[in-house]
Amino acid sequence: SLDGGSCESETITCSLPDITPSALANVKVVISNRFPKTLVNTVTVSTQEYPTDLKKTWTRVIPYLSVSVTDQPDPIEMLNVLHYSVAVELSHNAPTDATGITLVSQLPIGVELKSLNSDYGICDTSAFPQISCEMNDLSLASADSVSQASVEMDVELKDAGLLLLTHQAKVTASEYPAHSVRERTTVFVPEDIQVDLALVIDVTGSMQEEMNGVIKALTAFTDEIDASTAPLMALLTFGDEVKVAAFTQDMAVLRGAIADLTASGGGLCPEASMEALLVAIPHTKAGGDILFSTDASPYDDADVEKVMTLLRGKGIRFNAMITGDCSMPESWNNLP
Repeated sequence: SLDGGSCESETITCSLPDITPSALANVKVVISNRFPKTLVNTVTVSTQEYPTDLKKTWTRVIPYLSVSVTDQPDPIEMLNVLHYSVAVELSHNAPTDATGITLVSQLPIGVELKSLNSDYGICDTSAFPQISCEMNDLSLASADSVSQASVEMDVELKDAGLLLLTHQAKVTASEYPAHSVRERTTVFVPEDIQVDLALVIDVTGSMQEEMNGVIKALTAFTDEIDASTAPLMALLTFGDEVKVAAFTQDMAVLRGAIADLTASGGGLCPEASMEALLVAIPHTKAGGDILFSTDASPYDDADVEKVMTLLRGKGIRFNAMITGDCSMPESWNNLP
């Protein structure tokens, strides 16, 4: 504490001096970080006279060895070619060279590889959509040393139902911890396409036990809709990608798509739930409905506040069936 009081370092709990109106009490916390993930700092303040207040901050961490993915174009039109540039970089602050570097790219399902090129590594595409590259060592030893290497790839969208693509890249080396990123690409959908009802359903492998119940619940819900006055409806599914499974006013078509829902695949918990909602909300009419089902937490970089703001702004009625989160590792999906 910079202004009196005392702090317990193990729990980072501080007892501060009394504060008069308009006065401040400052606490400075210095940490040493060894992890490449985003740092989340949660601060809670409580007093006898006022309600407890809570504040969260997110700090992006730039690791010594990092990977980044850029896409072009974004958004992309259906069935077009998408270019990815995947770059591995050794920071100028890194204490030593990076050797034994492996880059693994998990490309979206529903795309076809058209070209792949790198001057700094050898890549294996036999497990596509996963691409594994053994990269050259990176160094800062001299002006001629190479501290950054990239892999360039072009993919063609083959699945006309794709609405959101996720490319996940991970880099590992002998001297540094693994670092991973996700790059999301939106498939262009004209803004004037608006539905009255959007069903947004998690279809990853961990949903296998819940899927029959979800199908029964959605079927019961749609049975209440008069087929002669059926609204325009969309069934969206998500795992690592977001896809449209049905876009119709025909109740028989929608029920058929619901009956065909199956749970499979997906990476480790969490899932792209907020990304799926960010696809659905702009194309749901003001005052419309969204039915949402998942058993997983959103990604740690998901913009939950933006989703809530958009829902409130359009007056959309949001109904959620959430049957779990990522607190139980034994229920997570296995990586392919």
